[in-house]
Amino acid sequence: MSEHKIDVMWDDAPVDVSTEVNFIWSIANKLRGTYQSDKYKDVIIPMVIIRRFECALEGTKQAVVEQYKKNPAYPAKAMCRVSGYQFFNTSEYTLAELVNDPDHLAANFRNYIEGFSANVQDIIKSLDFDKQIDKMDKNNRLLSVVKAFSELDLDPKTIDNVKMGYIFEDLIRRFSENAEAGDHYTGRDPARVRESWNQAFGGSANANKVAVLEEGMHFTPISIAPDQAQFLETRKFQLNEIARIFRVPPHMIGDLERATFSNIEHLSLEFVKYSLDPWLVRWEQSMSRVLFTDDEKREYFIKFNVDGLLRGDYQSRMSGYSVGIQNGFLSPNDVRELENMDLIPDELGGNRYLCNGNMIDIGSAARSYVE
Repeated sequence: MSEHKIDVMWDDAPVDVSTEVNFIWSIANKLRGTYQSDKYKDVIIPMVIIRRFECALEGTKQAVVEQYKKNPAYPAKAMCRVSGYQFFNTSEYTLAELVNDPDHLAANFRNYIEGFSANVQDIIKSLDFDKQIDKMDKNNRLLSVVKAFSELDLDPKTIDNVKMGYIFEDLIRRFSENAEAGDHYTGRDPARVRESWNQAFGGSANANKVAVLEEGMHFTPISIAPDQAQFLETRKFQLNEIARIFRVPPHMIGDLERATFSNIEHLSLEFVKYSLDPWLVRWEQSMSRVLFTDDEKREYFIKFNVDGLLRGDYQSRMSGYSVGIQNGFLSPNDVRELENMDLIPDELGGNRYLCNGNMIDIGSAARSYVE
């Protein structure tokens, strides 16, 4: 049975870097008096980087130096193939060899750094390390620091990139103990943190739980700055512009800011009358023209039924139906058909047209008055 290997990025077991960090911290103590404790990192971080590169290049260093001696103009990309990395160092010095000439240590150290490829030099220059070389040299700290780092094992074969990342984080944490928590911390796996957070606090079932921030996370309250609030006003105006372009009431595209129960009904009727009707008439005429012959046009016509869009509220419809039945131009079945209800049989008077018996025509009323 093959051994199951766990990816270090998903391994929950803690990575122990105490030995390496404690050793580096002991080197930092050599800077006491010359540097304040919060400035130790100006020396230690660049030296850790330099030593890490040196340990990585140790196996191919001699081949790179010999190639450089043969051809100082040898292309950088080709030299990277010789070194086996995306960087190299053409200097004959190592940190261990630098301490053999303490009288010229500062100059030789600079020569050693200049032997690195351009990408590494850019990193070291960005840390402004040249000033620290002068400062340590003037205060008799350079020799002890270089010697101590030459004894530090940061070989990638024994310390992989994940462990090296933890070493850097622990160092920065110690050097910045007075800084706000999380300022220098980067979570090893943001995806796993996000998944853990969603499981613990996501959804209604986890409502009202007390959230504990970890992995250097910060709580930031949500607020809207005045300039952003003005942006929201612009967005509201854009909704009205869209409604105006397409000739639809604002409530039909979700803008209910000025909507009421009464004006929505009237706006919907106006939408049918002023926006839909002109197009419906055009379509009716166009379809009649292309679909019917002249004889068929006398018998058939096309009409879009928009009665459903014109229906008012229940009370208004019932009042209108009552007026129609009482005045004889609607029967009960006419009304029930409009309301999608079952029809009343003829024997029960479903199709009878009725009128108010108290109403007579004007001429009959005049004759009754004369008599």
